[in-house]
Amino acid sequence: MAKGLTEQYVTAERGTAQFPTLLIAATAERHALIQEAAIDTRAVMLMRSPVGYPQLRELTTIMNHAEPELVLLDLFDPAKAAVCAECLSEYFPRTPLIGIGARYMEERSFVAPFPPAPDQLARLIHKSLHSLRGQRGDNLLVFVPAKAGSGASTIALNTAGALAADGKKVLLIDADLHSGALGVMVQTSTGYSLQQVLRGISELDKFRLEQAVCQSYGVDLLLSDGTPVMPLPGWEDYFRILDLARGRYDVIVVDLPEVVNAATREFVQRARNVYLVATQEMIPLKLASRRLEELAAGGMPPDSIRLIINRWHRGDADAKLIEQVVGRPVDQEFQNDYRLVHRALNAGSLIRRDSSLGRAFQSFARKAMGGEQRKGGIGAGLSGLLGFGRSGVAAKQMAG
Repeated sequence: MAKGLTEQYVTAERGTAQFPTLLIAATAERHALIQEAAIDTRAVMLMRSPVGYPQLRELTTIMNHAEPELVLLDLFDPAKAAVCAECLSEYFPRTPLIGIGARYMEERSFVAPFPPAPDQLARLIHKSLHSLRGQRGDNLLVFVPAKAGSGASTIALNTAGALAADGKKVLLIDADLHSGALGVMVQTSTGYSLQQVLRGISELDKFRLEQAVCQSYGVDLLLSDGTPVMPLPGWEDYFRILDLARGRYDVIVVDLPEVVNAATREFVQRARNVYLVATQEMIPLKLASRRLEELAAGGMPPDSIRLIINRWHRGDADAKLIEQVVGRPVDQEFQNDYRLVHRALNAGSLIRRDSSLGRAFQSFARKAMGGEQRKGGIGAGLSGLLGFGRSGVAAKQMAG
């Protein structure tokens, strides 16, 4: 258990990540019904908002001062709602917008019927937030073991160290809540941990995130202390952590356990590449095939899942046989140098950079960084749905 944690704190009920949300509704009655559904999603924290459609000046003032992360817009009055949608699209394009009560639906529009069902609204919240702020990114690398003991943590740590040695600002997250192996490997103890971040997720900001990390070998680490977290994390929690970290780090490296759940899928879906780590024995290879299917079912494009063979030994299964068993070519091999790795683990250090294995990590780290970040936007979606373009005519009419 990490230093500084008490049993009472470990077992205390924690808050969950919620997105500050502005609700704009035509009447008090409609406001109440939409609010009830929004609260039932458990994903939003509704802010105080006026009843009725605000004038443009009032709307921009609210947005600038309150800085909501999401807007729910009642479409009861199409003309007035379109003016609000046009204003938000023009001046706050990074704020997701969900329309409530569309008279007809379009597949690509973020709209729900009135009154909205909480489960449908929750899906729209997830979809709209990811469309603007949750795209796959160049700077997120995820490592998943085919089987516990495959060495994924060792590879994640030394990849992060190699990137830091190349001048990158790197955050390494140990997302295995039940283990905490990385903290043992670097022989670093701290009063902060991923579990503590999750328990205080409702108040997490960039300053608290800075306080939560410790440093080793030029890498910022957010470590697991192995203590339970209840309720279990959701996608919103990891979305919040990534949202705060992605602008502060050149690279984010995540070490996952072999089972990817609904929460840790947030890392998988937003990674440019997921590296599946296996060894040459038949059982890990067959499990690697199973992990590939699970990752693909979780929304990871198959061509973005890369296979790494760790502790490679020339006399064991070759790359051709591995490809036949796993159904995926080998992207990277790390040679079996037990003594070197054992010495590094005992010393709490990285693999020596001047060794053959150390050079392999440096080469792999450089290869891992590349690709283009996808961009998306929903700015004019509701304006178009309601029959208004970006001409500003409706806005001028409303402002008057």
